[in-house]
This record gives sequence, structure tokens and C-alpha cells, in this order.
Amino acid sequence: MNFNTKKWIWLFVIVIVVAGVDQVTKWWAANKLARDTKGFFPPPCDPEGPVEERVKKVSFSHIEVIKGLWDFRYVENCGGAFGFLSNQREKLRRPFFYISNIIAGAFLIYLLIKLREEEKLLLVAFSIILGGAVGNVLDRVRLGYVIDFIDWHIKEKARWPTFNFADAGITIGLILILFDALFLSAEREKKYNKEKSKKKKNI
Repeated sequence: MNFNTKKWIWLFVIVIVVAGVDQVTKWWAANKLARDTKGFFPPPCDPEGPVEERVKKVSFSHIEVIKGLWDFRYVENCGGAFGFLSNQREKLRRPFFYISNIIAGAFLIYLLIKLREEEKLLLVAFSIILGGAVGNVLDRVRLGYVIDFIDWHIKEKARWPTFNFADAGITIGLILILFDALFLSAEREKKYNKEKSKKKKNI
């Protein structure tokens, strides 16, 4: 099996695993840390919308993982990763995220098409990022918001924006890309160009 076939198999597997774990952990958070509350509410993430009777998840509990540093709390995030654009109007926010996700996804696929066999770390990085993006898009399409539940803070005084497994995956993917750019790409390109020039000489 050649690399071009292998890379799409790896992409599919990693995306399914990352998005799958993300959805399972969000389901756990929604059921363990929040409860259904029936009442009159506007549509999700649209406080200016018509108020109607519906069931809404309301956070009622949290789990302390590391005292004073790490909790699990249920949060409905109307924005992007780490709450980006969460305060903008829904009519502007939702189309922005759909369009930007389509553009980012298409760009990642384009980069994956261009990947060579020696760029395996980038294959993993792009696949993890795509898996994380799929996980958050599934929430946005299904619920109208993204479920976050990982809460890092320093004794409640300083708090990192609440995030989820998909956000963590996207961040890890970006760190891998940065690591590749700083420590691997120059040597890899040098080796690739040497082999290329050898082939030309042999012809």
C-alpha cells in the first residue's frame, strides 16, 4: 500500500477517534454535571430570539480533579475555541463559524494532499486538528453551541477559558506543527533536495 492511500486511512482513523472521544466526553459532562430544566427560554445563544418553552441544560455540579487548579464544570460556549466571539450576535457568529470551518477544513485537506511520506508528524497534526474541528462543528450543528467542561484555574483567582477535548486536540496539533517547523522541517527539506538532485543526475 503506497503512502497516498495510507495517509487517507490514517486521517480517517484519527479524525474518527478524536471527534468520537470529544463527543463521548461532552455527553458525559452534559449528563454528569448538568441537569434538564424545563422552562421558558430564548433559543440557544440567541438572547434576542423569541422566548418559548423548552428543555435547557443547567450546570448544577462540578468535579474537582486537582484541588485549586483543575475542575470539570459544564459550560455552554456560544463562541469558538476558548470562548472566541462568544459575545457577538448569533446572526453574525453562526455564519462566521460555519464559513471559517469550511475554509479551514478545505485548507487542511489541501495540505494533506501535498504531504510527502517523510512528513508523518504533520499528517498526525493535521488529522488531530481536523478531528477537533469536526467535534466542535457537530456540537454547533446539533445544539447551537459547544459544550466545554475542562476548567483550569489558580484557586478561583485566575482562570483559563473553559475548554473541551476538541480544543485540546486542536492545540496539540498546532504545537506539533510548530515543533516540526522549528526542529524537523529544515533537515527534512535538505535531505529531500539531496535525493531529488541525485535522481536528476542519474537521469
